[in-house]
Amino acid sequence: PRCHHLVALRMLNFIRCAPSYAFRHTGVLEITNFEPRWEQMIYTLFLEEGWIVNAPDHEGPASAFSAGRLGGHMVLDSMRAVQNYGPLNVPKGAMHLGH
Repeated sequence: PRCHHLVALRMLNFIRCAPSYAFRHTGVLEITNFEPRWEQMIYTLFLEEGWIVNAPDHEGPASAFSAGRLGGHMVLDSMRAVQNYGPLNVPKGAMHLGH
């Protein structure tokens, strides 16, 4: 099974809010990191059960929001990337969870 989740972002231009930063630096105790912290705990539970977890961090190094439907396309592209990444060996028709 796979879990796809778009991490909630509170602000831009503050790199510590980016999921890719917050997940790697769990020692940072800031209120702005609260959401990535609880999400990381949930992801850990899924990983321990053998799930594939996809949490796209698509705002890029400039922390820029995407306009219109572009954000949705970025999430769908990340889901396709997980599906088609050979080393993961994801079977066609595998269960998805998330948004």
